[in-house]
Amino acid sequence: MDNKGGVEVRERTLWNQGNVIWAVALGFIIILIEFLVVKLFNLESIPAIFIGAILVFIYSIILFFLLEPAILREIKTREVVTIEKPVIKEIPRYVVHTVEKPIEKYVDRPVEKYVDRPVPVYTGAPKRKLNIPKYNYIGSSETKTYHTRYCRLGKLIKKKYKVHSNKISDFKRKKFKACKVCVLKRKKV
Repeated sequence: MDNKGGVEVRERTLWNQGNVIWAVALGFIIILIEFLVVKLFNLESIPAIFIGAILVFIYSIILFFLLEPAILREIKTREVVTIEKPVIKEIPRYVVHTVEKPIEKYVDRPVEKYVDRPVPVYTGAPKRKLNIPKYNYIGSSETKTYHTRYCRLGKLIKKKYKVHSNKISDFKRKKFKACKVCVLKRKKV
């Protein structure tokens, strides 16, 4: 563990745990090969031990690459920042007052009086008033419901489905239903 200037380093060796089952299975296969070689060739104890040592050496090399050790390096840093006090310089008063200010002059001039004169303004042609009829009820040919013209649901009807009328009887004749929000509440009140 290094501890220089607020830096702490830890190193650990991690083994790949995903291949442990393969390593155990390979170990059983090596042991099985040892027993088969001893039984098939009727080997005595010294050559059997020698072959066993060779197989264990091969197994350890394969096991090292199978488990793949990795070094995990953890670094923790602590940063120390030293803040110095600011240096404040005083400026002498006589230096501040020596800056010249702009001089303002007032000049007396005769004031002209404002005279109301007609100013020509182009207004263009007079606008025609649009003749848009106001209907008391709006209906939807899609949903077959009718609303008052101030109903928030009536304002959501698309232009191609709008049907207008001043009388409820026109909508009842066409078998429209009354809006539950605006028309039926108005009748209760």
